[in-house]
Amino acid sequence: MATKIVILAAILSSARTLPADLDAVYEQVSAYCGVPSDILYAVSLVESGRWREGKNAPWPWTLNIEGKGYYFATREAMFEQVMAAISEKRSVDIGPMQTNWHWKFEQLGSPWKATEPVFNIKTGCQIIRALYEKHGDWWVAVGKYHRESDAPRHQRAAAQYSARVYKEWERLR
Repeated sequence: MATKIVILAAILSSARTLPADLDAVYEQVSAYCGVPSDILYAVSLVESGRWREGKNAPWPWTLNIEGKGYYFATREAMFEQVMAAISEKRSVDIGPMQTNWHWKFEQLGSPWKATEPVFNIKTGCQIIRALYEKHGDWWVAVGKYHRESDAPRHQRAAAQYSARVYKEWERLR
């Protein structure tokens, strides 16, 4: 475990810009958090997938503000919009894992940290892991990652989301 922490710390400290191979980060973060990397990656594809270099891949500087997706060229440009959304009390999902500021701000720590791709992936991974520990099923955990509420309409939304992630997961296999 100590080796995993050192590796993750090195990744976090060096990730000021887009890592050359962001896809490889999912393997390292999943080993640290204990979520299967293909599930973690599939969630990220559904949340922030964007076609680049001939393939669909998570885009690190992605926001969803009140239901509308935005892709930015840089972390700094994304951060400006995060701050505007927060100051206007708008709902904002941040980064490759689209972690919602309103519901998960304590885990995200600060808007700047939330925009760091590896930290964002790690936070999403930890949330999914905690949901798995609570429910004992990866696909339930994935659905709850999207909608944690047990209200019937939220359960339907969670099941639909889980099915979307499952399809991405199948494509990865």
